[in-house]
Amino acid sequence: MTNGQMGAIEISSWSNVLPAKTHIESPDYSSINDLVTANKLTISRGAGKSFGDASYITNGLTISSRKLNRILDFDQQLGTITCESGVRMIDLHLHLKQSEWSFPIYVGSRWVTIGGATASDIHGKNVETFGSFGHHVLSITLLIANGQEIECSRDQQSDLF
Repeated sequence: MTNGQMGAIEISSWSNVLPAKTHIESPDYSSINDLVTANKLTISRGAGKSFGDASYITNGLTISSRKLNRILDFDQQLGTITCESGVRMIDLHLHLKQSEWSFPIYVGSRWVTIGGATASDIHGKNVETFGSFGHHVLSITLLIANGQEIECSRDQQSDLF
């Protein structure tokens, strides 16, 4: 086992539909490139709290974002946050609580990660007023299979965004 690997375990979505056996790694940012480039069947995973489409892969490597949980920057003038994909909604809300800002999307689980919320474009009860999660994401950095990082936004690599 490598650093952070939890071994072959059975996982599924929150609703426990279609469980699969997979190997899980929880790398920190410095070792994630090595994992992605060394494994052919790799998928990333947030908290696994999706009602039906949490990501996992059978007979492959599932990379958990649980150690990628840092809030890197908070621009209080603009109200923008830069964070890693494993930051949970509860952590984001608690961080904002210390400011005049609040997050417009309130979802059913506070354990959902920012990466999972972005990938699934989640919504809350106020979707008609504030839109889905994706309406509030300004940019993302994607790590692709060859280890390259790609910056994506509405203006840059918009087809991937």
